[in-house]
Amino acid sequence: MYLFAVSAGIATVFALVPEIYLAIKLAGAGYLLWPAWKAVRPGGRSVLEPQELAPDGDRKLFMMGLLTCLLNPEVAILCISLLPQFVDPERGHIGLQGLLLGLTPRPWGRGRRG
Repeated sequence: MYLFAVSAGIATVFALVPEIYLAIKLAGAGYLLWPAWKAVRPGGRSVLEPQELAPDGDRKLFMMGLLTCLLNPEVAILCISLLPQFVDPERGHIGLQGLLLGLTPRPWGRGRRG
């Protein structure tokens, strides 16, 4: 997700407007504090306590993953700090170069033989 934002130049806003970065960090902290509050409130249960749960739908699981990704701005900062050093403005569109670099499979990924 952040790869596309960085390639489009949107994630650089975090570096230029620190208040937006702070707002994302606070939203992420709130997202983590919610299960903590549910565990420590009177009559609360720990999220680690075994319990029967109803199966979650695909939409709910997708939204949980999306929120987790979006509320982690460190990934955007990592992309902003790493990708530009490998982009050459003389070789064409900068955003496309960044996108291709981010989508390039790494040699240490799946299928590597030892």
